[in-house]
Amino acid sequence: MDWVLGELATIPVAWLRREVAVPVNTEKELLSVTLHASAVADGSGYWDYFQVLYDLTAEKLTGSDVVYIPLPAINAGTDDERVIFGAVKRCEIVAAHLVPESSLTGDDTNYVQLRLLRKSDDAIICTKTFVTGIDAPAWEVTDFGGVDPDNALLEIGDSVSLDIVHTAGGLFVDRYVLILQWNLA
Repeated sequence: MDWVLGELATIPVAWLRREVAVPVNTEKELLSVTLHASAVADGSGYWDYFQVLYDLTAEKLTGSDVVYIPLPAINAGTDDERVIFGAVKRCEIVAAHLVPESSLTGDDTNYVQLRLLRKSDDAIICTKTFVTGIDAPAWEVTDFGGVDPDNALLEIGDSVSLDIVHTAGGLFVDRYVLILQWNLA
């Protein structure tokens, strides 16, 4: 086992300590990597530290993509803002969805508003306000609604945040997955 600088099935790598090189199908454009690894049962091998890094910024990205972002629960009344996306290519956000672990039931007095912001100018890309009659059922995809086309365009280097704003006592938002759909612009 030696430290090498080179390629792993045509993927450029830097300082890879190699025990086994796994072949990759290079006939298809590689936008994600799934890797399964296991230790040797006889005690002669182990994974002290295992990591695969692949720089997608050099790849030719085409069409559209979907990003799934798991996020932790938010206590009622606790405002927060989190960076959720960074543009490595000029693109536009075309839709956003939420999948909560438990139901989010709107209320006209104590409610929460989720907003996607383009951070270069804090422009609102889309928003979802959970007031009476606006709910997100547990384990179901809930659409944010319309995207403002004037604010959805992201230049290279722009980032998007999820801004969580509570009114009065607010609402508890259980763990959830935020789904972003984007197209190259």
